[in-house]
Amino acid sequence: MTLQENYLYKAVTEAGLKYTRLATDHRNAKNYIDSKGYSLLFPKSLFDLCQGNEKRIYQYFFKGEITPQRSWIIKFKNEFSIIEHSEHGRNDSIKFKYDIDYFNGLKQSLFALCPIGECKWSYRLFEAVMCGCIPVIEEQDLFHNVFFHYHVGEKMEYSEQRAKENLKILKNRFTIN
Repeated sequence: MTLQENYLYKAVTEAGLKYTRLATDHRNAKNYIDSKGYSLLFPKSLFDLCQGNEKRIYQYFFKGEITPQRSWIIKFKNEFSIIEHSEHGRNDSIKFKYDIDYFNGLKQSLFALCPIGECKWSYRLFEAVMCGCIPVIEEQDLFHNVFFHYHVGEKMEYSEQRAKENLKILKNRFTIN
């Protein structure tokens, strides 16, 4: 089971939705419930985990694989940021459990560095929005026109209002209502 399949299963189960077949297209960020197409769908339990009034004490946050393609992340490392190489999300035995430390780090940060991976999109963008961060991207991804974000090199200013608008968009477009 992939993370996308896991999130889809949790989302429909938590919503009490009846279905006969679930399918995903990871490359194109699509889900299918009984052959009806949807964008990515996130479970309510993940939104609940990401909510809270933690004080934003970090400027930038990234916890994940730092590959040569993602080397731009390193220039954001400073005393006010958490930039860590981690393969936690690649570990199949714990992949489907919510990483509390990861989400707490996001909830305490102003900006989340959101590089793309194997596809032209990343879960990190959505997780950042759920946790109230403003995403920072290097290049356009499938969802760059959906959420307010900054590109690497732009002057960045945190806006709680923009973060709330991003969250509203996420709830309206990427959950089962």
